[in-house]
Amino acid sequence: MTTVLDYLVWRGDLSFVQDPFNEVDNLILAELCYFDFDDVIEKGETVTLETAARRYLKLYPRGTRKLGLLMTPAFDDFLLLTAQSARFSEVKLSFPVNIIKKRPAMQFAAVTYELPTKELYVAFRGTDDHIVAWKESLSLAVKDEIPSHKAAVAYLRAVLQKRSETMYIGGHSKGGNLAMYAATKLDPSERDRILKIYNNDGPGFRRDQSENEAFLAIKKKLYWTTPYLSVVGAMLEHGENAEVIESAGKGLLQHDAFTWRVRGNAFVRLPARSEESRKLENAVKTWTEKLGEKEQKHFIDTLYHLLTSSGAETLSEIGEDKIRSAYKATATLFTLKKETRDLVAHALLLFFRERRAAMRAEKNKKD
Repeated sequence: MTTVLDYLVWRGDLSFVQDPFNEVDNLILAELCYFDFDDVIEKGETVTLETAARRYLKLYPRGTRKLGLLMTPAFDDFLLLTAQSARFSEVKLSFPVNIIKKRPAMQFAAVTYELPTKELYVAFRGTDDHIVAWKESLSLAVKDEIPSHKAAVAYLRAVLQKRSETMYIGGHSKGGNLAMYAATKLDPSERDRILKIYNNDGPGFRRDQSENEAFLAIKKKLYWTTPYLSVVGAMLEHGENAEVIESAGKGLLQHDAFTWRVRGNAFVRLPARSEESRKLENAVKTWTEKLGEKEQKHFIDTLYHLLTSSGAETLSEIGEDKIRSAYKATATLFTLKKETRDLVAHALLLFFRERRAAMRAEKNKKD
């Protein structure tokens, strides 16, 4: 059964006139957003994907750019296949943005694509390899608005002001959440120009947000996909059921969109998410409710402090020197105040306790 890379090989010769924009195309553009096109596209410049890829691979020859622990080696092939295909080579890129900040914790990137059929696709990047990005993403469980939310709203409004075309918006992982959030902040006239909002295995909103008027106003345009075993996409509330996609990946690796199964110009559907995915979702929700907002924030800050105590700024850097980073993280843990150590231990214990309770309850149902 085929995946996104096979789709590019077998259907990449079909133009958007011959075969209109579809859900697989959406995922391809969302995944391309993980490349730092701001390094090769000048401010105010518009270039084709073929040109952007050629510049990128000249600056970063294949295999020399570390994309991080979350970006598989398939990304090198992916950029080449997409840029060389008749379907995507003439897609135009503009307005690339890439921002990393430590205070407040923020990781935000976006790019705008213009399809040959003149519609736009505004893509927001998901959580990348930066540790600060994970701190910000974890804050979604605590805050109604994170710094990247504000940046996404500002970016989308700027595109709407500069361009007159109708558009799709979307992203993978946190990028899908940013697309949803930005759409909820639009005026009705701006919202009318949005054709569809794609959330590719990204988190939802907190319960009160998913039930408010702004979310209900975009709900009919929302298209949310999640693999069979989803963790990221199962976080928080979406206000509706997701389209469940079959994946060739194992366990948590199903979050990697290159493992999603494709048939023709659509994803292969399954009737429901896995039991393990639902158990994890329930455990996370119970954990956050019992821990309390103040304790959640303290836990996130402490976890971030532990991860960066080795001097690392990305997850890859921690992986390159496991002994050093583990030693420093452990040493830091023991220098924390007793109440902080107790909080970390309590938070982790509570999470695993709730997960085990959910698993027991499920087992009792079967018995």
